[in-house]
Formats: sequence, structure tokens, C-alpha cells
Amino acid sequence: AIQLNFNYAEPKLRALYWDLRFRKALSHAINREEMNNTIYFGRGVPRQVGVHPTSTWYDEELTRAHARYDPAFANELLDEMGLLDVNDDGFREYADGTPLIITMEFLDFETPKGISMELVSNYWHAVGIDLRIKLLDRSLQSARAQAGEMQMSVWHADRVTDILFPLTPDWWTPRVTYWGGTMWNDWSRYYQTEGRLGEEPPSIIKRTQYLTDEMRTTTDPDHRFKVGQELLRVGAENVWTIGTVGLAPHPVVVSQRLKNVIPNGVWGWDNRWTLAYHPVTWYLDD
Repeated sequence: AIQLNFNYAEPKLRALYWDLRFRKALSHAINREEMNNTIYFGRGVPRQVGVHPTSTWYDEELTRAHARYDPAFANELLDEMGLLDVNDDGFREYADGTPLIITMEFLDFETPKGISMELVSNYWHAVGIDLRIKLLDRSLQSARAQAGEMQMSVWHADRVTDILFPLTPDWWTPRVTYWGGTMWNDWSRYYQTEGRLGEEPPSIIKRTQYLTDEMRTTTDPDHRFKVGQELLRVGAENVWTIGTVGLAPHPVVVSQRLKNVIPNGVWGWDNRWTLAYHPVTWYLDD
């Protein structure tokens, strides 16, 4: 899940990120099928960030929103924004002619982020976006993400099952700050402190925060479903995050002597990996 820092201090980059045409262009420039075949041997699912297929809120259409590989359309959107290659170096400049360079900083941890971002960098270069990738260690990732110093980052999109999504829909709204979150920490602080800290968000973001509160606190299942649906729809329409490939299998090596292990399951933070599959009942057969 690629995260643009909507609260980044530099005004021109921040304004660029908030333009939906730019987010759509970046998304349509990514060849997710190629990423799936190259990284996951075709076993993943090219998609946007969305809830897991087991979720009550799952809607396959939303996971395909703005995910079509269409570099020609991406180029059209970027041209429309006035982002042109004025010095003929292969990369686009801002409308005022100044260089447009984006640095992607990330911790290569748990999922294959390094090779994923190398491919994304190539796709964006092909439409004239000068993306530069930079690896960080764990301490820098945490400090720079929460301080809002990253222009762009990437994390894996967990918390997307019905176990955690209703409580922590952090891909769809600014609610908390944490070491993997880069998108909107100033808006999160405003929400957490009721306006004493951070920065007041736009009305569409306030709407997502309201929906989050409703989903977490309502005792009416129908109302919870409806507000969750709206939250996901708004996220898909606005491309808050840019997904790449999801639902890839994660092989787990198990000894043939270890019995009572299920052959398939959901591997993720939501269900604490194998905890849901009762490892206390596993046993060794001598």
C-alpha cells in the first residue's frame, strides 16, 4: 500500500498529492499483473487496498477502482495538470518549470517491499515521474513517519478483516499515528485532540472520521454496515492509498511430524498469524 503524505510541509508537493488526477495517474501507471507474475509467480491478486474477501464489507468492484494498467491515460492526466517535461530529460516538471522529484522512503520488512518499489519506480519513470527510493532502518522509519517527514512511503495493508477493520480502518481515515503510517498524521492529531494539536482536515476527511466513529460505536448492525460501506466507497473513489498486489500466499514450513496443523488459513496481524488455529493442540508424532 503506497502512502502519499498529504500533510507534507512543502506546499507544492502537498497540493500535487491532493489533486485526485495525480493519484489516479500514479495508480493507472502501475502494471499490477506484471508485478504479480514477477514477485508472486502469479499467485497474488492485482488490486487496490481493500477489506479481505472474507469480510462482510467486501466489494470486489472497489478493489479494482482506478487499478487498470493504462499508462496512456496516466500521461493524459499528468499533461492535463500541466506537469510537462520542459527540459527534455525524460521527467516532468511542475507547471512553473521547477523539478518534480519524489523520494519514497520505506522499511523493507515482512513483505517484498524492495522489489515492489523498484518495479513501481520503473512504471512511474515511464510516465515521467522521477521517483527515487530509499531504504530506512526500523528506528528511522518510526521517527520520520510519525514526524511527517517522509514524502511517500509504503506499508503492507493489514487490519482488513472483520476482526480489526471496524475498529482500526486506518487506510481509509486519519485516526492514529504509528510507525507504519505516513499519510495524514497532522489530521490524526487534530482528531485525537479535538483540535488542540495538528491541523484541521478538509471536509471529506472529517466525513471519514465521522463514519469511523459511527462504525465503532453503533449498536445497530445495519447502520454499522452502511457506514462501513460508505467509508470504503469514499476511499476507493479518492484513492487515499495506492494498492499493488494483495492476497498473496505466504508459505509456512511445517515438519511432517507436526500434527493437527490446518493446511490453509489467513496469515496476518488481524488474527495474530497462527493463534486462531489453536497451536496449543499441535503435537509431534514420533
